[in-house]
Amino acid sequence: MIIGRGGENLRRVETQTGARVQFIDSADTPGTKRHCRVSGSRQAVASARAEIHKIIEDNELAKRGSDKSRTQGEPVEAVTQEGDSLQVMVPDRTVGLIIGRGGETIRDLQERSGCHINIVGENKSLNGYRPVNLIGSAASQRHAKDLVFEIVESDQKGISIKELHSRRDDPYNKINDAIHVPGEAVGMIIGKGGETIREMQDRTGCKINVSPASGRDIEREIGLIGTRNAIDAAKRAILEKVDAVGARSRSQQDDTVDYERYGGQQSTAYPAAGVAPAQPAGQAAGGADPYAPYGGYENYARMWYAAVAAQQQAGSGHSEQR
Repeated sequence: MIIGRGGENLRRVETQTGARVQFIDSADTPGTKRHCRVSGSRQAVASARAEIHKIIEDNELAKRGSDKSRTQGEPVEAVTQEGDSLQVMVPDRTVGLIIGRGGETIRDLQERSGCHINIVGENKSLNGYRPVNLIGSAASQRHAKDLVFEIVESDQKGISIKELHSRRDDPYNKINDAIHVPGEAVGMIIGKGGETIREMQDRTGCKINVSPASGRDIEREIGLIGTRNAIDAAKRAILEKVDAVGARSRSQQDDTVDYERYGGQQSTAYPAAGVAPAQPAGQAAGGADPYAPYGGYENYARMWYAAVAAQQQAGSGHSEQR
């Protein structure tokens, strides 16, 4: 079955997956099983294993005549030694939606789940269902399977994924919660024209309300309405933005501290704060450059202005203390 007439099945598996498949034992070897060596990249090996198990499963189904044994949306695992491949069956009519225009939907599914999604060719369709191989870690397989089945379910019901989420959430199970974030992070959380916060709400199914600003708020409260899972997902998305803002602020502070420290060390050698360093005239032959110890005039000027800024900042700090 796996080799096929004239080796056609084996060639197809190798061409489709990029793996090398070899049967070690001869046909005359006693026993009910034969050893098969599959070599190639991790992804190619997992795909080839899945194809081999699929050929066996299809043959057994045909022999039993149990065409109805596979219910819609029921996952069929293709067991491998690494445990990194899962095979599910989806209706043929939904394959186009899973792939999307120009493959944009399947690329998005792979990025969101971290799992490689391989939809086999139309010639492998069985009773109106197409095998889909999910290759990756166990967690990424589960995530990818849930995302694929969401598309199948929404297509069956003729509704969007967003509406499917809202129907699943029992309104009586929704709760109110809140999270406090630094005021400086609110802009990134909301996004341009509210684009980011709308994307968070669509992705998590949680209603997100940012409290109005009140003066120079150190912290702002963000109200959350939804199921516990939706709220937890929204909190994670919000904290990712907060962490990004914090990392950017720390980077800017480190740059400022280094700049001021460098200027402060040289400040005693600079002219008075009110007198800018003069642009050097052309040097006579053999004349010494007065700015050479500082790496040239341009470097000296940058250091001078940094020192002046540091002195002014220190002076304003003393005035506030008085």
